[in-house]
Amino acid sequence: MKQILILLISLISLTAKSQSSAIVYIPSDYSVIGIYKPNQKTGFYLGGRYIFSVPSQYSYTTPYSYVNRFGVDVSLTCGTSLMGGGCFTEVPSFINTKFIPELWVRSNLVQLFTKKDKNLDLTLMVRISKEFYYGLGLNTRFKYIFLIVFLFSSCEMYVTEKKTVTLSGKYVISKVRVQSADQNMSSDTNYLTMDMVHTVMPYPFDTFMVDGLFIHFDYSQVMLNLKGVQSGGRDVWEIGPHKYWIFNSTPYYSGDLQFSYEYTKGGQLHKPTLTFSIEDDGVEHIQLKSKGVWPSKEFGEQVIITFFLMRVGP
Repeated sequence: MKQILILLISLISLTAKSQSSAIVYIPSDYSVIGIYKPNQKTGFYLGGRYIFSVPSQYSYTTPYSYVNRFGVDVSLTCGTSLMGGGCFTEVPSFINTKFIPELWVRSNLVQLFTKKDKNLDLTLMVRISKEFYYGLGLNTRFKYIFLIVFLFSSCEMYVTEKKTVTLSGKYVISKVRVQSADQNMSSDTNYLTMDMVHTVMPYPFDTFMVDGLFIHFDYSQVMLNLKGVQSGGRDVWEIGPHKYWIFNSTPYYSGDLQFSYEYTKGGQLHKPTLTFSIEDDGVEHIQLKSKGVWPSKEFGEQVIITFFLMRVGP
């Protein structure tokens, strides 16, 4: 399918006049957008998000990327255009995919001020819908720059056998272990039932009671902090559902669990991303180890926190 689309775009670029292309980087969500305009009035764009994981002894995959937005580009005035389309907040799939409409204003800065169309120009994009995003890039007559983004927005992974992780059900944190990455600095601390745990991790992992913080996993989503049960028996969760990912699985390692979520504290919206090593994935329990937290930033001791989760329900 990709080869057919590349062929069609290539044929269009051979016959169209007044062609221009642009490549723009959006730092807020690690995306690159390619814009192709076969004429002076209209065109289209395609964006890809790029995820670079930290290599480890268990990592056998290339940097992961996927197409996360597309839409049309319509010229308004000399040097300015309106871009409308949408973006995927998660990896595109047929299940639990969120697609958000978005609107951008794009300006070729040199053309905007000189009123002259240049072969190479600086492009600025600002999203005027939803959250404020911006992008910066280059506009050029090199018509195949759009194809570069299209080609690299679907990097392949190496195929290798891996463990099957079975995160499913409602869990309670039944034990917490806090240890120094350098065993010579301090001894391990274990927190058991009814102990209060204080960490430098984001809410709700910052302060909680052992056997009092619940987490729910299904096949692709996570929910945090059980608040109660409805009259019909349905659990009420404070945070979620949010998508989670499992990276770097091998036949000998369950992988790294990663998820992002949102919460409001002190009138401010927070959007942390947590990464854990899945040390043990049993039928009725999970053992998750944090990738490392610095309570005193880079000047202090590196602390590793391990959560022991016991399955308590479906």
